[in-house]
Amino acid sequence: MTSKIGDIKDRNLLISMILNFIITAIEVIGGFLAGSLSLISDALHNFGDGVSVASSYAAVKISKKRTYREDDIWI
Repeated sequence: MTSKIGDIKDRNLLISMILNFIITAIEVIGGFLAGSLSLISDALHNFGDGVSVASSYAAVKISKKRTYREDDIWI
């Protein structure tokens, strides 16, 4: 059973992941249009941050799964 605080934290991780990838995409497009290498490199940095948040989100979701039930154990 999950708590409401845990659900809020999961939602916040998801929102930050989505926003990070949106900002990354905008920076890449802006960097190419402006010919700015610094914007493109910052976008790649943000992409790495987004991957880190995505792996954290995946770890939280995996850790909440039940591994087994007591009635599943064969003796």
